[in-house]
Amino acid sequence: AFLAHYGCVGRPCRVRTPQHKGKVESGIKYLKNNLIRGLEHRNYERLVQDLKHWNEQVCNKRTHGTTRKVPAVVFEQEEKAQLNSLPAQRYEWWTWEERKV
Repeated sequence: AFLAHYGCVGRPCRVRTPQHKGKVESGIKYLKNNLIRGLEHRNYERLVQDLKHWNEQVCNKRTHGTTRKVPAVVFEQEEKAQLNSLPAQRYEWWTWEERKV
């Protein structure tokens, strides 16, 4: 229901076959090895601030290792126009119900 609400389709990988994931997981490895390593954030707001700065000033301005293109430039020139608008209503992921205990 969540994916359908936002007009997406899930493409699950086969169970116990990590080689089928391709580069899907490499973004997490890149984040861990380039931003998170060595950081000590005891404050959530500071972590979010550092993540935003790193994403805008470092990650999206570098030359990508596989495509040899700058991610921010590719987004602006090729990908942004392909994005769909978000639905007017957010997805309701919870249901409020009263229970007797």
